[in-house]
Amino acid sequence: MDKTKNGDSFERMLFATFAYETTPIGDKCSYSAETFIASLAGELNQAEEDRLSAHLLLCPTCAKEYTSIERSLQEDEERLFARARVPSLAEHTRQKQEVQRRWHVLTSLLQFRLYSC
Repeated sequence: MDKTKNGDSFERMLFATFAYETTPIGDKCSYSAETFIASLAGELNQAEEDRLSAHLLLCPTCAKEYTSIERSLQEDEERLFARARVPSLAEHTRQKQEVQRRWHVLTSLLQFRLYSC
């Protein structure tokens, strides 16, 4: 019975510590967008990352903001990769042929107008 009492006491202490570590101070979260970005960039140490993860499980406001920032960063990354992508040789050839075709059409129209006047 003594083990059960000690086990219950330990669990209560553990839950109290967990609640303290994850509860916002004065109903205002101490986490900022900078912290979320540092987490997403892998710049937090393990203890900070664990504390933030626990907080995000309990704070829907921070979880929503974290997810929003994460989504925004992913979209920015995809957009940058799309712009930075080098076209394949086939794509480059097609683009060059399209420019040449447009130029040929334009010069043909100009010649037609010059000769028809």
